[in-house]
Amino acid sequence: FSKEFEIIQADFFENRLVLTNEQASIFETILSYIASPDQLTFYRSLSLQGKGQYIIQFWKNMDNDPSTNENNYLDEIQKRFQYAKNRFSSLGINGWETDRGRICIKYGIPNQINQFSSEANTVPYEIWTYNEKRTYEFVFADLRSNGNYILLHSNREGEIYNNSWPEQIKKM
Repeated sequence: FSKEFEIIQADFFENRLVLTNEQASIFETILSYIASPDQLTFYRSLSLQGKGQYIIQFWKNMDNDPSTNENNYLDEIQKRFQYAKNRFSSLGINGWETDRGRICIKYGIPNQINQFSSEANTVPYEIWTYNEKRTYEFVFADLRSNGNYILLHSNREGEIYNNSWPEQIKKM
């Protein structure tokens, strides 16, 4: 994949960004994780030029300290994107488009990852833990033994909740 997420920095302070269709698609994926449904719908309605301008304004609006030249929010999202790209890409699937990539970009790199890859009676699975005001867990499993872990369960609001996930990871 030749295009990089970092292109959002290009001409950032000149308020000009021309996107390719490929780049616009990447941004749409990222926005689907971090933006509101209304913001995402609006982005989808724009031309490529409009999408470029929208992205610049979106990052500026999300900047927690606009008085500096840095945009800490943008920097953090880029860090998460690169982590997802480098760690979760497999079988022609971009890391940021996987369930683990989505969770990583949306909530950050977890405080703890417990990997269970060699248990006799289960498929490989991972439990990610985030320690915030509450402790949140995300359970991912490689149900098809192809390296693509899917989200089976989380106790975080707005995510899939499935108390029967231990049954799903048992080998047939």
